[in-house]
Amino acid sequence: MNTKERPTLDQTLARALRCLSLDEVLAAAAEGAQLLDTRDPADFARAHLAGSLNIGLGGQYATWAGTLLGHERPIILITEPGGEEEAAMRLGRIGFDHVAGYLQDGLTALESRRDLAQGWDRIVPSLLAEELAGENPPLVLDVRGPSEYGAKHLESSLNIPLNHLLERLGELPHDRPVVVHCAGGYRMLSNFGYDGKQSQDHAHVHILGYALTRLMPRGEAHERVAAASRVAAAEQRPLVDVVRERLGVEPFDVMDDAVKAAIAAAK
Repeated sequence: MNTKERPTLDQTLARALRCLSLDEVLAAAAEGAQLLDTRDPADFARAHLAGSLNIGLGGQYATWAGTLLGHERPIILITEPGGEEEAAMRLGRIGFDHVAGYLQDGLTALESRRDLAQGWDRIVPSLLAEELAGENPPLVLDVRGPSEYGAKHLESSLNIPLNHLLERLGELPHDRPVVVHCAGGYRMLSNFGYDGKQSQDHAHVHILGYALTRLMPRGEAHERVAAASRVAAAEQRPLVDVVRERLGVEPFDVMDDAVKAAIAAAK
C-alpha cells in the first residue's frame, strides 16, 4: 500500500508562490527543474527563456500539462504578473504538487540577460511555398496526431505528434530550417520550447500559421465555419474561439478572405 502522504493544495500553493531570482531559476534548471511558461503562446513565440516549455493558461492547460510535464522533477513557473497563483492551483488540481516557485518579474527578468532569451519567426504560407521550391527547402514538422495528419497534411512534411517530440528530436535536421505547424497554432506555439541545449541545436525554427486553412477551398472554409457556428451556439461559446480550434485560425489579420467572410456571415 502506498502510504506516502501528499501535500494539501494550500501547502502546494505556499511552496509554489516562492519568488525566485533569475539566478535561482537558472540554477534549478541546471539541476533538472522544468521551466513552465504559462503566457499566451504568441507572446512565448516572440520571446521566452531558452529551455522553457509553454503551456498557456488560456488553452488546454490541464491536458497538455498532464501530457508534457513530469511528476518527478520540480516545476518553476514563468507567468504574466499575478498569474502564478492560478497556474500553480490548476497544476495542483491535476496532481502536480511539486511547483518550486516562480520567476520574479516574469520575462522582464531577462532584460539584462538578452543572451538567455529565445524567439521564433512566424512564416506565412505564401513565403513557405517559395522556400519549399528553393535550393535548401525547410523541413515542415507537423506535430498533430496521426489521424489529423492522415486526414490532411502538407506534402513532404514530417509527422511527429507533440507527445513524442522529445524522444524523436534526433530526426530533425541541423543543416536546414524547421517549420513547425499544427491545426490551430496552440500546440506548435506552445510546446516547441523543449530542452535548452537541443533547442539551440535547432536554431532556425519558424512557426507556420494556419497553412491548412489557407490552402482550403472557399466552399470548404464556409462549410467548416458554419459547423463551428453551430457548435458555438450549442455550447454557448464565442464563435471565434470555436473557429480557432476547428479551422486553425486566430487573429483576423492572418485569416483568408473566405474565412473572414464566412465568420461575418455566421454572426
